Amino acid sequence: MFANLKAVAVAAAFILTAVTTTVSADSWKPIRSGASSSGWQKVVCDRSGNGWRSCNMGLTIVIQATPGSLAALGEKAALVATVQDYDGNNAGRGVVINWTTSDGGLSAATTTTDANGQTSVVLTSSKTIGGATVSATSPAEGGTGQITVPFTDKWVSTSAMYSAWQDSGAPYSCSAWSPDASTINKGTAFTQSAVCYQNQIAYQQNREVSLVTGQVRNVGGVIPLYQTVQAARSQQAVGTKQSTPSCAWSSFTKNGVYATGWDHGVSNTGGPKQGYRLYLGQYIGEVANATDSFAYNGRIYTIGKFRQSTCLGKNCASSREEYEACSVPQ
Repeated sequence: MFANLKAVAVAAAFILTAVTTTVSADSWKPIRSGASSSGWQKVVCDRSGNGWRSCNMGLTIVIQATPGSLAALGEKAALVATVQDYDGNNAGRGVVINWTTSDGGLSAATTTTDANGQTSVVLTSSKTIGGATVSATSPAEGGTGQITVPFTDKWVSTSAMYSAWQDSGAPYSCSAWSPDASTINKGTAFTQSAVCYQNQIAYQQNREVSLVTGQVRNVGGVIPLYQTVQAARSQQAVGTKQSTPSCAWSSFTKNGVYATGWDHGVSNTGGPKQGYRLYLGQYIGEVANATDSFAYNGRIYTIGKFRQSTCLGKNCASSREEYEACSVPQ
């Protein structure tokens, strides 16, 4: 029995010696605490002194950006990191925070918290559409916070596009055609004009341009535009005015040489009927009846006013009647 008790005592002493060796200060290693609502938390222990070490849970770092996104044009946002201990208390003044970013630029690589446990930097966006992931880390106390700030395109209005004006429907409320055909000599071709009202339509397309890429794109659908204008119209016409004849006469001499007019021989003894002869300084032509006309050199000649009658032959066997020669443009 005594032998058994001695063996138990020896074994107990061995176990105590082993435990004492395991918990010596020089053999401590980094550990992690149990899981909390936010997951596993890092435990940071100091490295000074002997024996038991002082250990703290890692810090919590929350970053806020104002504004929350930036155009990729070198715009700036204020990043404020709020640093708290594991229990949510203000970490206080003097905590060193290291800053890094995946894109853009930061105003400082290292900052220190103020009495409120806050510290800040300024993020400047790059010229690349995308975004930056910014990290804030406490190298001494442990803990990291991150935030992603989008770098976006920026669009502004630019000049709109306009189509040409086009007529819509037929002209209306037109003035009378001018000049009137009755004021133009009959048979003369001419151009008439009139002024009408004309409805027109065009289209507007609003646009915007990217300040980052220079790309231009349409904004919304086309917008119809309307206007009413005065429009000139023209057409070809033919005059209907009867021209006022121009008449001339000079007495018949030397067989019609230098004479102007018509002459008509009349038999006073029942002889055959004679026609009407046209003279314009010389013999031009002849018509059968007093109502006939004769075309010559771009004009139409007709028999005008009776001027005189001259007896011819013995006992005035015949006479020569003379008439004005009247003409209008052909």
